[in-house]
Amino acid sequence: MPPPLFVVTGENNTIQAYATGQYVIRGYSVVGTTIYDDLGNSTTVNEDGEFILTGSLPNGDESTFRSITAMNFTRNSTSVDVIIIPMITTLPTYPIVINGGGIGASATPNEQSDGEQVAIFAGQAPAGQVFNGWTTTDGIIFANAALATTTFTMIDQPVTVTATWRAADPTAHTVTVQGGVGASLYHQSCQAYYPTVYAL
Repeated sequence: MPPPLFVVTGENNTIQAYATGQYVIRGYSVVGTTIYDDLGNSTTVNEDGEFILTGSLPNGDESTFRSITAMNFTRNSTSVDVIIIPMITTLPTYPIVINGGGIGASATPNEQSDGEQVAIFAGQAPAGQVFNGWTTTDGIIFANAALATTTFTMIDQPVTVTATWRAADPTAHTVTVQGGVGASLYHQSCQAYYPTVYAL
């Protein structure tokens, strides 16, 4: 008569592997029964009717089927199929804060995990100003700190970046002087580049 075999599993006959890819299969059968899987890993049911069978996922991060077999001394056997699934590890995410940004300033995404890319936009320039670069004290490296839209690689802590601005350069105007003989340009305002023209 085939020996009874009970394997402890989760939903849908799954067993969770550790982050290293190693897994532990626990179950019950008749004392002294040999338990083995289709990779050749084997153990023997102890005096309490329990067994522990260990193994490793062959590809580390991919689920795999395993056939667990209990065989008694008369070589009668019972098998149970299980699915070994890898442990899914989720890295923590950290917030990105933009100081000094104009209207529409953004970080995409606004939370990110270590080693991933973040895109930042300084937003609309305040009236009379232009973008003057990104600064931070958090140790990140901007792809190009001089651009209002740029990227950086996230680190394992919250990050604050600051958008800086400066006054826009005054607009230069070209003036053509037309007049009679002796017409001349007397002076030009340095502040706004608006000239005063005198015609003789």
